Amino acid sequence: MEQHNFFINRRTSLKLVLHFTNKLNYYTLMKKYNQIIAIVISICTFVTLSYSQKMNVHTNSGTSQFQLSGIDSITFSDIISDSISTIAFVKTVSGIKQICTINTDGSNFTQLTSFTTNPTVLNKPSYSPDGSLIAFWLNTGSGINVWVMNSNGSNLHQLTFNNEAYIGERIAFSPAMDTVYYRRTTVAGAASIWKIGINGQNNGLFNDFTGNEFQITFVDHSYLLYDRFGGGIYKTNSLTDLTSTLLISGGQWPATNYNLTKIAYCYYGGGTNVGKTYIANIDGSSPFLLSDEGSSNFATMQSFTRDGQYVVYSVNSNIKIVKIDGTGLRTITTGDDPTVKPN
Repeated sequence: MEQHNFFINRRTSLKLVLHFTNKLNYYTLMKKYNQIIAIVISICTFVTLSYSQKMNVHTNSGTSQFQLSGIDSITFSDIISDSISTIAFVKTVSGIKQICTINTDGSNFTQLTSFTTNPTVLNKPSYSPDGSLIAFWLNTGSGINVWVMNSNGSNLHQLTFNNEAYIGERIAFSPAMDTVYYRRTTVAGAASIWKIGINGQNNGLFNDFTGNEFQITFVDHSYLLYDRFGGGIYKTNSLTDLTSTLLISGGQWPATNYNLTKIAYCYYGGGTNVGKTYIANIDGSSPFLLSDEGSSNFATMQSFTRDGQYVVYSVNSNIKIVKIDGTGLRTITTGDDPTVKPN
C-alpha cells in the first residue's frame, strides 16, 4: 500500500512539475512576445515621429489619416509618396507682388516678403542647393539687382548694386553656395553670365558664351548647362572647361531632376512646338512632350519635384504641375516663376 501511494505521489508530483513547467514556458514566451511587440511599437513610433518632424507634416486633406498619441496627424499618402514638395514663387497679394511658398499639393501657403509698395520688378526666385537661401531679382526704384534672403523670409538684403535696366533670368548658386551666378544685360540683346560672392565681394564677368545667355545650371560638380535667347540648351565640357556643345536645339529654361537623369525645358525654337514643356534624358535624347499650353502661351521656369516624378512650371500667371508621363496636369495656385525647394 505504501509502495502504491509512493507511485501515486510520484505521478502526481510529475504532473504538477509538468503543469508548472508548461505554465512557466507559457509565461516566458508571453513575456518575450510582449517585449518584441513593445520593441516594434517603439521603432514604429520613432520612425513615424522622425518622419513627421522631417517633413513638417500638418495636413487636413481628405485622405485617410491615422494618429499616434503625441504625434502630429499624418496622411497615408504622405508616407507612401515623397512627391509633395515646397515651391517658392511670385504672387500678387492685396495688389502687391511678394515672394511666397506653397506645397505642390496646394497646402501651407506662406508669404515670405512683406513689401508695402509694389516693386517695379520682382521675379525669378531660386533656392540654394541646401534650401536655406532664396535669391531673386528686385527693383525698389533704383534699378534691378540680385537680392538674397533666408528661405523663411528673414535677413533680406541686396547682393548686387549694378542697377540693371533689363530683367535677368533664374539665378544659380554654386554647389558650395559661396558664389551666385546671374545674367547681366548691358545692352538689349547682349547678355553674359556674371558672378558674385555670397558676401557681396568679387562681382565680375564669369563668361560670355558668345550669345545672349539666359541662365546657367550646375549639374552636380561635373559641368554646366546654359541656354540662349531664341532657344538652345548647351553643355560645357566641365566646370572649368567652358567649351560648349549644343545639347537640345530650341530648348530654354532647363532644369534637371535631383538624380541627374532628366532635363525638363520649354521649347522656344519656333514653329508649332513653341511654348510646350518637354522632358528628355540628361544627354538631350528621347524628348517627350509633357504639356501643350498653345503656341501663344509660354510655359516657363520648369522645375522637378524632389522625387523627380513631377514637373512644375508657370503659364499665364498660373503655377501648374504635371507627372513626368504627361498625366495629371493641374493648377496649384496663381503666380509666376516657381522653383522647387531641394529638401
